[in-house]
Amino acid sequence: MLLSAASLERLPRQGRGAVSFGFDVALGGPYTSINDGRIIKDPKLVSLIMATLHQIADAAFGLVVIGPNGGAATQLATSAGGVPFHFAAAVDVDQLTGNVYFTDASTVYNLSQLHQLIRTRDATGRLLKYDPKTKNVTVLLRGLGGASRVAISRDGSFILVSEFM
Repeated sequence: MLLSAASLERLPRQGRGAVSFGFDVALGGPYTSINDGRIIKDPKLVSLIMATLHQIADAAFGLVVIGPNGGAATQLATSAGGVPFHFAAAVDVDQLTGNVYFTDASTVYNLSQLHQLIRTRDATGRLLKYDPKTKNVTVLLRGLGGASRVAISRDGSFILVSEFM
């Protein structure tokens, strides 16, 4: 799926619910997705960003990538192991391998159903890996309670995942 060129724009005042962030050290940013599915760029958000590249895990569109000059976003993946993403929430890129690690907070509930996810103490979240060479998504860990953030160490020896439940 290719999002429209208008998908990348300045943060609108009515935009709510920044879902995921990405930042390209060489080209600027940050980029974020908001609750209506748009991907936006706003330099004022820099203090909220952890450097990754320009892949974004968007709750509505799955794993997407934005070109180095901005513009349209291209959808890279929408499911893993036959199970669609319902709430892609975070992304980090292994600078040594180029592999993209990201989370799906729930395989049952989406962002608009966050209160149900919390109320039911849903534990269907996953840690996932996207290999840009093969374009395959692998499930690395299942059974997470609201997997919301991910970070890989500089040497690739470990991955941290946070859960909000």
